[in-house]
Amino acid sequence: MLNLDTDILRSFVAVADAGGFTAGGERVARSQSAISIQIRKLEERLGKRLFERTPRRLSLTRDGEALLGYARRLLELNDEAVAVVSRPPLTGALRLGVTEYFVPRHLPAILARFAAMHPNVALTVEAGISATLRRRLDDGGLDLAVVRQGSNDAPGEVLLHEPLLWVAGEGFRPDPGGPAKLVALAPPCGMRALAVSALQRAGRQVVPVFTSGSLLGLLAAVEAGLGVAVLGYESLRPGLRVLGRREGLPDLGHSTIALVAGGRARTLPGVAMGDALRDSLRQLQR
Repeated sequence: MLNLDTDILRSFVAVADAGGFTAGGERVARSQSAISIQIRKLEERLGKRLFERTPRRLSLTRDGEALLGYARRLLELNDEAVAVVSRPPLTGALRLGVTEYFVPRHLPAILARFAAMHPNVALTVEAGISATLRRRLDDGGLDLAVVRQGSNDAPGEVLLHEPLLWVAGEGFRPDPGGPAKLVALAPPCGMRALAVSALQRAGRQVVPVFTSGSLLGLLAAVEAGLGVAVLGYESLRPGLRVLGRREGLPDLGHSTIALVAGGRARTLPGVAMGDALRDSLRQLQR
């Protein structure tokens, strides 16, 4: 039975992410020669080549790609175990705001991991549209908020970029020349405003057919075939299909998810939550 050294796995992940031994070594504070020795030991232990080396580039082999996913999971568990067992318990309270559109497939796992690592932190999560969450931060009702970054918003720390897409239910048949039936959250939702603006620039008439107070309600209406909606790529799920120019719908570009801090964000729970969000979304971005 072989045992994998997490220190070497950390170097392996750094090289894979950085695309080279020198850049990977900088991420883990090791020299290029030290990193090369570690990778060679790992390849010898597994009996597999993990990287294809050419004068111009470094790429993972098929075995390297397979190992990378396991390496990330092992390191995540290692770091979580160290945080839970060896660090002094973190206490306090944290009020987190999360935009309705924020990676709904991944948020539960992020929060569950934070709760497991910091069980003594009283975490309150409030969902809403980005404009409302920013006001709550300004009023002192929230400590941190994950919001969509608009062009006129005060800048936050960028966590994620994702494509914006037109989506509809499997049974919905749009009329490219007719009015666009729009499903959206209630104003002042930024995604709603973006959708209306893009359609009007494309010369399409907009007919709001369903206004929801939550993302779950919006998704239910779209899946029922009531109309089209704008979602980020990470919000896609079975039962939805992506529409585009063929259906007379304009390109929407990308959206930016940002972390915005309030007055209490520099408390230890706030710093820990920021770290958890960065780590989880960095892996998602990859």
